[in-house]
Amino acid sequence: MEEIYEKLNRFIEEERWDEIEPFLTGCMDRAREEEAHGVYIACGNELLDFYRQTGRFDGAFLLAEDLLVLMEELQLEDTEHFALVLVNAAAAYDGAGRPEEAARYYERAARILERRLEAAGSSEGDWEHRRVEELLAEVLTRLALCTASGQEKDAQGASRFRDSIYGQKSALFSRALSLFEKNEGNERSAQEQSQFELYYLTCLAGLGEAAWTEGKGKEALHFYEKASAKSEQYMGASEGTRVLRENCEKLATMMQEEEEES
Repeated sequence: MEEIYEKLNRFIEEERWDEIEPFLTGCMDRAREEEAHGVYIACGNELLDFYRQTGRFDGAFLLAEDLLVLMEELQLEDTEHFALVLVNAAAAYDGAGRPEEAARYYERAARILERRLEAAGSSEGDWEHRRVEELLAEVLTRLALCTASGQEKDAQGASRFRDSIYGQKSALFSRALSLFEKNEGNERSAQEQSQFELYYLTCLAGLGEAAWTEGKGKEALHFYEKASAKSEQYMGASEGTRVLRENCEKLATMMQEEEEES
């Protein structure tokens, strides 16, 4: 697989997008002939992510189903690899504007990862354990966003958030935040660090929004200020940092005006 990943990364770095699909499908065909299931699944997961990124959602859905069925036949449905396929499938459904289906896949992935952590027990300090915690934090953040966007209507036509296995979206973000904070100092590649920072900041901002929606102004300001500070730490004086700072200032002003009126 190392050679396959090296070639795939070279295609991406050189922006040779037209060569990615035939390369991966060729690898999958050879793996199927050789019954190299691990290679087939790994290449299939990369192709699934490629389909998602290029907006080929129908292809992503079909491929995800093929991979999940195969992994179930191989009794791999309680593994991190199975969870990763679920996450890519969920991202495809989310990208296609189908948050309810995405949430179901994210929930299933979260259940698997939670069980993996519970089974690990005393190996909490292991690198693999920390990696699963980071993945779970990302999955919970994505699930919370789906929970927010996948709104339903009640009998009176009022909008309400869809409940997940963890409860409302604030509970999802809170669980994710505890994992982000616990693993912030871990070593990771530049790409992994960038992804970690993105979802950590998304989680903090999500908690701020959730608190504000629930009428908890001080709590909302706390999370927005923390998101602003982390954004400045990670990205410096970026546009994202500027927007977060402005949101903090606006929120503080609104809270002060409400206090004066009362």
